[in-house]
Amino acid sequence: MAKRSAAFRELKSRALGALLALLCMVVASLRVAAASSGPADASGPAASRVRGVSSLTRVAVARTSGRLSAKDIGLVINTADPYSVAVGEFYIHARKLSARQVLRLALPVQPTLTEEAFDRLKDAIEARFNGDTQALALAWRMPYAVGCNSITGALALGFDPGL
Repeated sequence: MAKRSAAFRELKSRALGALLALLCMVVASLRVAAASSGPADASGPAASRVRGVSSLTRVAVARTSGRLSAKDIGLVINTADPYSVAVGEFYIHARKLSARQVLRLALPVQPTLTEEAFDRLKDAIEARFNGDTQALALAWRMPYAVGCNSITGALALGFDPGL
């Protein structure tokens, strides 16, 4: 019985993660559609169709053609989490990342971050990685949310307290 319960919790956790990822993709496509049909500053009628678009900060990134390679990746390691450190070190060696591509910082090892802790994380990421970084790998299991936003969605699309 205990094995079934643990298996069910794991399945439920994976399903929730997949659902959050799908939701982030849908929100992203709606925001891209709204932004592309309206002014560049995301204000006006096109922005009003998607809640929160006008409050988002736009970050310019260089575009890559073809596949991403190791030089396009940034890695974030939570030094307060031994699992994160171990996985991060493995990833550095496996992908042959340079020191410039790795950000090490201490975050609480808990399911969700406060808005203040997330802002510190986002500021550290923006200060560390430049326009050449096309993808971020977060080497941890927790934190996975900021309020009711997934951490990947909050980093990629901006934190939306209305969710």
